[in-house]
Amino acid sequence: MDSSLAAAMNSNVWQWGQISSNFNVANTDKSRKSGIALVQNRPYLIFEQTLFRSQMRAGRVSISSTGCKVLHQDTFTEQLRAETLVQGVQDMQASINEERQHLAELNKTTTEAEAPAAQQHGGDEDELATLQDTIGQLERDIMLLERDIEAYGKSLESCDLRQAHNRKQLQQLQQQGTSLRDRQDQVSLNIYMAPKAGAERRKLEEQLTEVEEFVQANKNTRMTLLDQRAETDKEKQKILAQLANSRKQRERFQRRLDIVKDLSKSSKASSSGASDPLIKVLDKQCQEMSEYFSRRQSVGGESKDFLAAMKIHDADRAFLDQIEQKMKDVVDNVISNGTPERAERARLVNQMLVDMVNLRRSWCDMLQDRWASDGLDLSCFFEGSTKPSAADPREAGRRLRPSEGGDPPG
Repeated sequence: MDSSLAAAMNSNVWQWGQISSNFNVANTDKSRKSGIALVQNRPYLIFEQTLFRSQMRAGRVSISSTGCKVLHQDTFTEQLRAETLVQGVQDMQASINEERQHLAELNKTTTEAEAPAAQQHGGDEDELATLQDTIGQLERDIMLLERDIEAYGKSLESCDLRQAHNRKQLQQLQQQGTSLRDRQDQVSLNIYMAPKAGAERRKLEEQLTEVEEFVQANKNTRMTLLDQRAETDKEKQKILAQLANSRKQRERFQRRLDIVKDLSKSSKASSSGASDPLIKVLDKQCQEMSEYFSRRQSVGGESKDFLAAMKIHDADRAFLDQIEQKMKDVVDNVISNGTPERAERARLVNQMLVDMVNLRRSWCDMLQDRWASDGLDLSCFFEGSTKPSAADPREAGRRLRPSEGGDPPG
């Protein structure tokens, strides 16, 4: 059982392990009749490739033809059946591969035929298709979040039920513990009043021992329930945090979905020849924002001086505030003079610009964080200053008193 056999690449056969104890190496010494036992922990060559005989069978033998199946009986019928099954599987695989290749060729031909038509329609259909894909993806994400929210809600209900059951059990244990302690006090009093020797005192002591065991069991059960309540509270807090996060993500995805749907409507209107002033304003503000930062990068990029870099960041923040204020003025005008549908659409367009502006602000904040160490460096405030010496008390007192006929020393 604790043995191994291995066939080498050149068809030599090696063995080692417990099986080697049954084999002996031929002894070349004629004075010794017995052979030499093999070493069990080393492979030993028991059969060389040159000892094999070939062309001894009537037909060809191949393990791949029978699917590497172990034949229970060395009969021609079983071998033929296995070979037939394997050949059938191979034929089916070849047929499937041919069908797949044929479908791939058809898809390639169809794609090549539809390419000129797609180029003729321009990029509008591609944009609409991309928007539709985005809408589908957002709807799927919202559906998954709603499932998570529903699951978290059920988990919260389960936690509430466990907490209610736990409170009920703790209340019952508290009442039971009170009655047990009263019983313990009563039995202790009876033992104190009973005679020191006698069957009655022994019976009372046994009752006291039993009551004390009940009291300890009540205490242990109560501690277990308190631990369970703490674990349930932790689990509930975790579920509440996950629920709040999922609801926040759902609101964000829903807002994105509304924006993408609005963009889809605008794209359809643009492709039909209609104009959209809000989208035009949004596109203009985005282009202005992109040109501003591209121009700033091409002029000099990031400054290597702290004060100059802070001035650039202040200018960036002022520019972003200006962009946001321009869009806000347009949206307020539409809200005050337009229909409720136009007002809602203006809010969505404004939210799109606000998201892009916030992304730019985050980028500016990350650039500003690179100057955090320089901003906290206060060495420039102490240049040329000396540490005051307290060796002369009169000099120290003179520093603390206001100067005569003038303002206090700075």
